[in-house]
Amino acid sequence: MDNKYSHIGHDKKNFVQNMFDKISPKYDFFNHLTTFYIDKYWRNRFIKKLNIKNDTTIVDIATGTGDIIIQICKNNNVNGIGLDCSKKMLEIANTKSKKKELNNLKFIHGYAEKLPFENDSIDMITISFGFRNFNDYETALNEIYRVLKPEGKLAILEFCRPKNSLFQKIFSFYFNKIIPIIGKILTGEKIFDYLPESVNNFFNTSELKEKLNTYKFNNMIKQDLTFGICSILIGQKN
Repeated sequence: MDNKYSHIGHDKKNFVQNMFDKISPKYDFFNHLTTFYIDKYWRNRFIKKLNIKNDTTIVDIATGTGDIIIQICKNNNVNGIGLDCSKKMLEIANTKSKKKELNNLKFIHGYAEKLPFENDSIDMITISFGFRNFNDYETALNEIYRVLKPEGKLAILEFCRPKNSLFQKIFSFYFNKIIPIIGKILTGEKIFDYLPESVNNFFNTSELKEKLNTYKFNNMIKQDLTFGICSILIGQKN
């Protein structure tokens, strides 16, 4: 497979950060438009699967413009933290949070590979459409395991490498050929081919589940959404 972009290491880290800074003003609109607003349905299904308890601390890694953690904090009595590598995305997330007057939520700049939290201090970590963008999966999973409390949960919502079905072939064509064109029209940036390439270089759902098991996340819950376009995986720290 010929790749245009680096999918591991320091080069990927810098590229991802700069990319999301550039596209941040149109990020939400791009997501809604290219998924026909199904992305909202995916996020709602994801949050319903979390079984959130009051008075817990939840960190949303790769929070982007904050949609997941804002919705969680709006509807639950929790301490929420949104973390992202893009300062521009965090500015938008902060603006959204202030409009909703959420006092139980803060946003911080940081990286999954070096989390600014104490050992065994977090009840739940959520990652929606951001795990793919880590530059070092192993280091990130070690960090996530370190900061989660015993029996704490890691919940992932992510596009995974497509299965070989007719629907997935149709979606793959749209994902690889049409979405980059829409992104370029909306933002003027030519970097939206990163999205399909990152999925093609990512795990399938079975591989991702096995990877989480390797890092001692057990009691796995797995659910495919919309014919397997994306999947929910939830594991518990052993």
